[in-house]
Amino acid sequence: MSVQISYKRQVVLGLMFLLVILAGIEIIGRVVLDQLDSCNQSLPMSGLYEHLSVSQLKKICQDYQSIIQYPIPFVHYEPNQKTDTVTINSHGFRGEEFEEEKTNDSEYRIFMVGGSVMYGVYATSDDTTIPGYLQQFYNELTVDYDIHVINAGANTHESFAETNLVKNKILDFEPDLIIVLDGYNDLYSPVKREYHEPTALDQIEQYSLVIRKHYKTIQFYEFLERVWIKQFDNEQKNLNDDTIEEKTFLWKSRWEEICELGEKENFKVIITLQPILGVGNKVLTDWELRNVKELPDQNPISTYLPMQDQLKDLEKKCTATADLTDVFDDETGLIYFDYAHMGDKGNGIIAQKIFNVSSPYIFDSQG
Repeated sequence: MSVQISYKRQVVLGLMFLLVILAGIEIIGRVVLDQLDSCNQSLPMSGLYEHLSVSQLKKICQDYQSIIQYPIPFVHYEPNQKTDTVTINSHGFRGEEFEEEKTNDSEYRIFMVGGSVMYGVYATSDDTTIPGYLQQFYNELTVDYDIHVINAGANTHESFAETNLVKNKILDFEPDLIIVLDGYNDLYSPVKREYHEPTALDQIEQYSLVIRKHYKTIQFYEFLERVWIKQFDNEQKNLNDDTIEEKTFLWKSRWEEICELGEKENFKVIITLQPILGVGNKVLTDWELRNVKELPDQNPISTYLPMQDQLKDLEKKCTATADLTDVFDDETGLIYFDYAHMGDKGNGIIAQKIFNVSSPYIFDSQG
């Protein structure tokens, strides 16, 4: 009997010890994220949303961080997630629910593809992302189509991931128009020519997300993730390297293939080049100048020139193209939170430009 009691005590003590460890990690995680997290600290400092309180701004950061995204085979989102500011539907796209098959002949589907800027990092809601604003602009029109804009953006996505997404997922949803917002991620990411099987570390990262699914306090997971990145994911990335020409050529070639696929499968493709800090003639605010100074090794102006040249070549293959690098030239206020991401105002301006570019082709389809 005494042996049995001793065993039970050991189990209980072990569980209590584990709980103490988890609680300690969570407390440390809360402190680290509150004091060191770039979003928690910088978003209030930036002045991007002066009408929101610090607690509201931190909620935007927490909502963004709490969304589960898997890295393999490409970044994609756990379906059916909901926070105060972010909704991931049953298909893994940000935004409202929709049926896989069109419900009527008048439905016109626009899929918007891109990285975190398209996804809407730092947007205050699903409606204030670029796709969200574009949906609002089309809702204001009286047209024969039931236009549905779908946000297919995802963090870190570049043309290699995006074109795979189009071919292996978006085509199943009967797209009528695909709008691409690209640029910086293709230049910033390593060259990718083909898919490689995930490494053991990749697999561990993928499986570790089970913690986030079942342990709802995000500070715990975020702290572990910071430790993981510091120890195992120290890959140095540089916008200025000797592979710019190769990257931009691959970018053009991939989208040429999708534009040709559009001709075959009867959907249109519009390619746009995203604006980033330092490109164009925008008068920069103090916060934006600070970001420029903190990124001395990244010269987007010279590296964006090859992207602009490739965009011109894409005009021959695709429905339309648009260089949006000058879209903020007349804006004197704060637009950029960092080198590429922006707030609701910037999202709305880009969406308006994309609306102007895309709407003639939708009206042409009506005819």
